[in-house]
Amino acid sequence: MKQKRKGKSGKSAVSVLLAFLLCVNSAAVVFAEDEQWEKGGSKTDMEQGAEDTPQSDSQGTVEKSGDVQMNTEDKDAGEENAAGKDTPNSAENRVESGKDSEKTDKDQSIENMDKNTEKGNADDTTSVENPEKTSSEENTCKNPTVDNTEADNSANTSEKTENQPKADAVVENTQSPDPAAAPASAKAARILTTNTSILINVAYTQNWSGSGTSDDPYYMDIRYIGKDTFGAQTVDDLAVINGSGNTYTQPLVFGDNTIELTVVSSDKTKTVYYKLDVNRSKQNQNDWPRFLTTKPTSVAGEADGSIGGLDTQKRYDYKKVGKSDWMSVPAGVTEITGLAAGSYDVRYGESDEYHKGNNSLRVTICDPAKYQIAVANNVPDEIKNALELPGEVTSGSMVTLRMNFAKETFVEQIQLRSTVRMPGSSMVSWTDTYLLSDSTMKSVKYDGNSFEITFALPKGEPEIVDVKIRDGKWNTISYDSNLTVDITPADANKAFQFNYNTMYYAQGSIVNVKAKINPNVDRSSILTSFKAVRSDGSIAATSSDAKPIDITVDGDLTIIGERQGIPADTVELRDVLDNEVPKDLTLYTDDTWFEVSRQLALADQMLNARKDAQSLVDKYVIDLRVALGQLKFRTGDYTEILEAQKRVPSDVSNYTQESVQAMQEALKASSQPINENWDMSRYQDMLNLADALNQAIDALQLKGADYTKVEQAKKKVPKDLGIYTDQSVKNLQTALDGVIEGLDITQQEKVDKMAEAIVKALDRLEKKPDKSENGTNNKPETNKKPDANNKGNTTKKETKSTTSPKTADNSAVELWSLIGAGSVLLLLFAGRKRRTKGN
Repeated sequence: MKQKRKGKSGKSAVSVLLAFLLCVNSAAVVFAEDEQWEKGGSKTDMEQGAEDTPQSDSQGTVEKSGDVQMNTEDKDAGEENAAGKDTPNSAENRVESGKDSEKTDKDQSIENMDKNTEKGNADDTTSVENPEKTSSEENTCKNPTVDNTEADNSANTSEKTENQPKADAVVENTQSPDPAAAPASAKAARILTTNTSILINVAYTQNWSGSGTSDDPYYMDIRYIGKDTFGAQTVDDLAVINGSGNTYTQPLVFGDNTIELTVVSSDKTKTVYYKLDVNRSKQNQNDWPRFLTTKPTSVAGEADGSIGGLDTQKRYDYKKVGKSDWMSVPAGVTEITGLAAGSYDVRYGESDEYHKGNNSLRVTICDPAKYQIAVANNVPDEIKNALELPGEVTSGSMVTLRMNFAKETFVEQIQLRSTVRMPGSSMVSWTDTYLLSDSTMKSVKYDGNSFEITFALPKGEPEIVDVKIRDGKWNTISYDSNLTVDITPADANKAFQFNYNTMYYAQGSIVNVKAKINPNVDRSSILTSFKAVRSDGSIAATSSDAKPIDITVDGDLTIIGERQGIPADTVELRDVLDNEVPKDLTLYTDDTWFEVSRQLALADQMLNARKDAQSLVDKYVIDLRVALGQLKFRTGDYTEILEAQKRVPSDVSNYTQESVQAMQEALKASSQPINENWDMSRYQDMLNLADALNQAIDALQLKGADYTKVEQAKKKVPKDLGIYTDQSVKNLQTALDGVIEGLDITQQEKVDKMAEAIVKALDRLEKKPDKSENGTNNKPETNKKPDANNKGNTTKKETKSTTSPKTADNSAVELWSLIGAGSVLLLLFAGRKRRTKGN
């Protein structure tokens, strides 16, 4: 029995020994790890946490940037969709685009309007039929004459003009009937549109019929157009006409022309068809042939006379007086041959571009009667000696007289008398012709010492009965029909009037010249200066301020004036443009906006109009105001508001109540235009509401992070840190210095880690060793850990380091300690029980 107890006691001692060895081994491991941590081989929890923490700020920034980019793209897409809703393509702001180069029926310049008016007046002059002559007149040889009086021609012209269609009644760039021009977006440089309107150059007004489809195109029938080319242009310069560009031209032949156009809108969603029948008419000819010559028959009764001097570039008709049928002259000939003696009317014939002439010239072909030009006895010998007379001449033929003087001489007049003897009678008749005053077929060459004149010899025996000459060189002073010029010679004896309307001035004489604008020709200009120009182009004198000047006559001179247009009164027009025209026409509906844009395209021309166009300027102001009065605002554009509302955060719990409330108020206000269907008259208000919402969103203030744990940890810091080791105090101070104040709620985790770092640093504070308790033992005594309840020292030895870097390590030590202590208590309890039983 004793031996058995002794064996059991030995087993118990072994168990206790094993438990003790396990405790010693655990403590050794802990001390080894402490030593490594103290040498810097380990990191604090805070440092490790900082290293392991993901860069949420950086990533958050990237993600936010991505959101902004995506929102931008969405916004752009939204704007494009919004633009496409109204106008699928853009001009800018051509209106901007146009704007502008597009023209309409009123788009011609004032000068073009004047030209068209003048051209129309010229073309509309009527034909004057030749009065029939008696048979006795047919065989009478006489000089060619124009077969109508000026008064009759004027009267008939007025009468014909009233009924004649306008041959060139064209205004440039008339618009087509589809004025769906879309305005450019306020933000987009160019926007694709559905506009398929066109401008044409061959009509005053637009009288389109049809619906614009391929089966029923827009149609217009245009008559009596004088233009040789048809032109069309799309209003939207990005639209395409007939598959190539935004312009189209087609030559016009005389007669009927059919023009077919296909217009595709710039956004390719709309195709419109046009068809025009254009009749190009010929122009009237009111002039008559000039400088024709005649050749008499070779023998009386023969039909071998001729009319010469025809222009090969023109067509001619002729008929004998008393006949009704006109004969056409072949093209390219210079002479009408095979004519018998008699009087003939010659007119311009019909050509590819012109109608037959309205007026004619009457010429006479005579039977041959050969004469010698005689010189009367009273003619001075000086002149007789200077004369060079032709040989035998016949009545009606062209005759040339020449005079060669020994000095500079001016031939003022030549009087030719033609005597006709009545057959079978002694009676004679004579006619005096003043060659230099006669307006029928003559040419004059005058060159100082020599003189030459060519004329048609009147019927009868010719005789020169008088020649008036002046010594020296004499010159003319001419001027533009737009001017009225008064010329006053300093010496009246050195000037004379020739031919009742032409003044001649002696070489070297001085004249005073006054010039002004001819009010019958031009009432919209003032004369700014004038100059006298010689025949060789050199300048003889200049008046830089248009005041009268003295000029020395040293050759034939021409007075040329410089004019400046008197501007029209545009005060009212400028007031309308400055104060009544909206700054942004894109706020209005397409149809009303287009009409105003069409009117505004004429503004520059009207502002630069001259005084004679004042009525056009006044009418333009009226038309512009009418168009402005018809402007209608388009439905509101809520794009900016909707984009701002997309930015409102779905979760506002992290923001301060004040900033959230301000944003909610701005959000509510921004919804008012949508709820109340505001139109574009309040577009600026809508932009302001969108801006206010964006500002409120940007001003959202995040709540501050909760620093309660940090403050609580700080309160646990001992007041006297001098009793602790420098390293542990330093670690505590590092944790305290790591506190960042003012972080918002999104960084709450970081704030919590700051508090945790302080708590851990507090837990690891180590007291300095007490030297008096060491005795002679050289081994340092284990540091005592301060008691939370009792600030004094404890006599219980520490079994673990108070500066353990990890909570998991402390738990391991405590676990092994508990196991060891439990094992000892268990063995002691078992031994006691056995002893009790043994007793």
